[in-house]
Amino acid sequence: MKKIGFLLMAGALLAAAPAEAQRCIPVRASRERPAERARTEAAKAWREALQAEVIDSLRAAGYAEPEGLVVVDVRDRRTGEAEVQTFSAPVQGEAVRALLRRREAHLATWPGRESTFYLRMDPGPAAAPDAVECEPRLLNIEQLRRDLMEFAQRESRFFNSARSRERVHVRMLVDRGGEVVFAVLGRRGSEPLVDRAILDIARRQAFTPATLGGVPIDVWVVLPIQLGAR
Repeated sequence: MKKIGFLLMAGALLAAAPAEAQRCIPVRASRERPAERARTEAAKAWREALQAEVIDSLRAAGYAEPEGLVVVDVRDRRTGEAEVQTFSAPVQGEAVRALLRRREAHLATWPGRESTFYLRMDPGPAAAPDAVECEPRLLNIEQLRRDLMEFAQRESRFFNSARSRERVHVRMLVDRGGEVVFAVLGRRGSEPLVDRAILDIARRQAFTPATLGGVPIDVWVVLPIQLGAR
């Protein structure tokens, strides 16, 4: 998961988003600790197996070429109760939601650290083990700065309180076209208006797509924002 950091202060905005060319590293060069790496691999294998099952089910139901993204938010890890959002044809999306509603017991076994994961209905070819992954790059950094600054000035009362030391993390799903199709706060703050504004700003961002072995891919991006003076 890629991290892009911003610090929003009462009187100024300091941005640390990457403005240089996309950074690329071999996938096997992960900096994760062995235990965390094992968990990441287990979650990846689990997600890809469910993805293949959903694709096969759609084809069996008459959808010869399934396409689009599905975002699953497992709200209850005990029961597998989940909210499902689909970014595809409406009829196909309803078929996916119906299938996943019948798979709640399986969703309860989701091994990922985050509760939210995605399924790609039209995945590309598998990448080679030594493939190079290139991070997405934020395109409209200046617009993001202006949006955050304007919000801070418009709602200054929220940045002169105890919440001014809060840090929120926005987790965004950037699709292989570079569009933010989904955003969620890692931890909700004490002011719903601020949370909604941050999510609205996050959803308006645009990126150069991440790539794996030269092929555009979907990827999660984490945007940490600290509100107020420190």
